[in-house]
Amino acid sequence: LNGRSGNLGTTNITLHKGWNLVGYPSINVTITVADALSGIPYKYVQLYNVSSGHVETLGSTDILKPGNGYWIYVTEDCAWSVKW
Repeated sequence: LNGRSGNLGTTNITLHKGWNLVGYPSINVTITVADALSGIPYKYVQLYNVSSGHVETLGSTDILKPGNGYWIYVTEDCAWSVKW
């Protein structure tokens, strides 16, 4: 973070073909999986639910939340650009 208000920048995350464990490094708390991963060749996004003790597969309309860790399966190497 650079301390400015408004758009603080972009975080680039390299994703490799297969499963990737990543955090969601953004202050945007209302973005869906489909919108956040637009242009990324993903097949699955999973989250460990602490309350239930189970791994859940997220759908395209589920919301990504800052501070959570996600398993993302991509079909090819790519870069995910997350805007702050």
